[in-house]
Amino acid sequence: ADLNLEKWLEKTGIPKKTIKLWKHQTQAITNWENNDKKGIFEMATGTGKTFAALGC
Repeated sequence: ADLNLEKWLEKTGIPKKTIKLWKHQTQAITNWENNDKKGIFEMATGTGKTFAALGC
């Protein structure tokens, strides 16, 4: 089953938070998109891989 994040957040009452990605995160997303959405984000610990992935 597909997870609709917006509906899930509504049901849980967790407030929606907007984040601004860093330049290296947006570049990683662009590179991934230009590679037919294939590959991995190879970044050091604490550089925002999870938030970059959520930005896809």
